[in-house]
Amino acid sequence: KAPGAANPSQVIDNINHMFVHWNASFNIYMIYGGTNFGFMAGADGNGGAPSTTSYDYGAAIAENGDITPVYLAIRSYIQNISGWEQPPLAIPSNNP
Repeated sequence: KAPGAANPSQVIDNINHMFVHWNASFNIYMIYGGTNFGFMAGADGNGGAPSTTSYDYGAAIAENGDITPVYLAIRSYIQNISGWEQPPLAIPSNNP
């Protein structure tokens, strides 16, 4: 597991708590982890302020587009909600 990687069961516990106990909506804010490659991991190229590159290791979709255990856990949770109007699509293949 990568440093800072999310624990799938903890993610699902949090979603379940919001959805079941609070009857709240939830939003997967950082579904994709990535960097800002266009800024070359430094400044904006015009002598301006630095541009921080970052990656969210807890993201459900990895930087290279691969699915993660967190993605699979979220998908499974949603798939098992009774009456969910739009069930998840098929699991995409990881990149070769």
